[in-house]
Amino acid sequence: MNRRTRCAAAFLLALAGLLGAGTGPAAADQAPSLTAADRDLVVRVRLAGLWEIPAGDMAETKGSTARVREVGKLISAQHIALDKLAVTAARRLGVELPDEPTPEQAYWLREMRAASGPAFDRVFAQRLREAHGRIFPAIAAVRAGTRDPVVRKLANDANDFVKTHLDLLDSTGAVDYDHLPPLTGPAAEEHRFVLLGDPRHPGRAGTDQQVRQALVGLTGGLAALLALVLGIRVLFPARGTRVVRPPEPAAPPHRRQ
Repeated sequence: MNRRTRCAAAFLLALAGLLGAGTGPAAADQAPSLTAADRDLVVRVRLAGLWEIPAGDMAETKGSTARVREVGKLISAQHIALDKLAVTAARRLGVELPDEPTPEQAYWLREMRAASGPAFDRVFAQRLREAHGRIFPAIAAVRAGTRDPVVRKLANDANDFVKTHLDLLDSTGAVDYDHLPPLTGPAAEEHRFVLLGDPRHPGRAGTDQQVRQALVGLTGGLAALLALVLGIRVLFPARGTRVVRPPEPAAPPHRRQ
């Protein structure tokens, strides 16, 4: 293999590598991955079980009506099943789970322990109704946007459980709907795709990705163009070069006529 052939082979390899570098990161950015919302849902399902299981147990024994006692028993048993699903999903996804409820949830449990009679019924129904109303929209959002099949299945299961619990709590007759937290309205039209991370919308999430991909593509294109020019100069050094011939020397004076 002569020198020109070796140079040509090296040039083609370098050009292929540069062109590949221009497209690699963009493909990696589009690969499915576990999002913060996915992880948050798994943790929140676990937290729900950590306080609603003991809350249901208390309602089963402290409820002042047969319906409250029945609802407490059902909710406790169903959260035990849902908690097992959350733990299984967390192990598959590598998500670390808490072992105790949040300070707010612990306060709700203390409220229930201190209450009795109809007052207990109201605290039990109201606190659980508020909590289920909070997580219900979050489950729907994750279910609609997740790319992970494990999270998608957990969201489906959690959605069925929470919907059932909302119906059960409403059936106690102890929910004060006037004091439920206000509904969170849908995002403004110009922000909806940003919140969902849709790259088609000219928002922060989509724009960042588009700018990053454009810079990578531009850098790869410039590098490939430079490599092409250098390769042409190596392979065809005479092309495009004008040879200037030196002027012929003048005849010696003694030979002039």
